[in-house]
Amino acid sequence: VYAIVRVYAVVFEADRRYGWALMAVALLSLLVGALGAAGESTMRAVMAFSMVSHAGFILVGPALASRPGFAAGIYYLVQYVLVKAGLLVCVGTVETVYGTGRLDRLGGLVGRAPMLALAFMLGALSLAGMPPMSGFVAKLLLIRAAVGEASYLVAVVVTLVGLLTLLAMLRVWNAVFWGHEGEATWTDEEVTGHRRTRVGLVAPALGLAVLSLALGVAAQPLLTAVDTAAAVLLDPAGYAEAVGGRLP
Repeated sequence: VYAIVRVYAVVFEADRRYGWALMAVALLSLLVGALGAAGESTMRAVMAFSMVSHAGFILVGPALASRPGFAAGIYYLVQYVLVKAGLLVCVGTVETVYGTGRLDRLGGLVGRAPMLALAFMLGALSLAGMPPMSGFVAKLLLIRAAVGEASYLVAVVVTLVGLLTLLAMLRVWNAVFWGHEGEATWTDEEVTGHRRTRVGLVAPALGLAVLSLALGVAAQPLLTAVDTAAAVLLDPAGYAEAVGGRLP
């Protein structure tokens, strides 16, 4: 994603004549990822498809070829790396401790592993764009940038896919952490063999979730930084001179 943004900005100078192609890829990624996640039966697969859709979210900003669009895309990229890393740690912890990531084999983990449930909930809320998480700020920036360019269809698609992401995260939450139906499918040996969720497994996910919350509540420093980065991307002469100056 970084390479696409850099090449589009530096090589093609964010020319709007090519922006439609990047936007088509972004919107297709949004829809395919969101719909794919809705039909999966494991935590890992849901997260993998959501990576497809959120790559689309990131690319929507640069595809708008405006300073607010580039800033929104960069902000989305920074906060998303933290959020998705935390969620993948949660998935790995569930698979390590309980031996499966299948939604129909799990349930009731909010009582067994409350800190893990909290880490997943915070990450899921941010991924879906719920306030006051950083994901909410990221999606709001994208929608504002799209409306500012009169790309109302893009704003609608971003909003709808955000709702689909929320539904996918609620589905995982209900099946893995809140529901109890899956426990009925475990054998006595499997239940007895479950290990306690160790602090060392949960701490990274919880730390990343808290950082995501902090980026949402106190977003201004990052907003200032990404706005500066967006300005440089739209005027890449300095970047090209710096890179070219190091060539033999």
